[in-house]
Amino acid sequence: MVKYNTGSITNSGTGTGTVLISAPVSASVNAITQNSSTSALNVSGAITANTTATTITDSAGSMTLSGGVSGTGNVILNNNTSTNGALGITTSGFSNVGTITNSGIGTGTLTIGVAVSSNVTAITQNSANSALTISGAITSNATATTI
Repeated sequence: MVKYNTGSITNSGTGTGTVLISAPVSASVNAITQNSSTSALNVSGAITANTTATTITDSAGSMTLSGGVSGTGNVILNNNTSTNGALGITTSGFSNVGTITNSGIGTGTLTIGVAVSSNVTAITQNSANSALTISGAITSNATATTI
């Protein structure tokens, strides 16, 4: 089953259980937001990047992406918390045709600990507060990957 929501997906629950999105998330979704300090969000389904951009934001609590990102479109990652690794990117990597940008406003570090394929043309650090750490392998694009 593919999640064909149009627009955005937001977890703002007040419960303590983890919200799991295990179905693939289609390119119709342009934003995924974690906004609950008590209910973690785990997106284990593959995310297909929106053709304009897909913005993934953790504003409260913790969020894990483990299904990878593919498709054609840019990905904007925001750790808007003060917690290092609050937005966790695990298991599957980035193979989107486009760019990856860290522009979080929090002070927590964003770590990309997964592979970044040659489809990605640029990785940009665009945050004065949220440091970007890349510990996964980066395969350079044929014309170069800008970091």
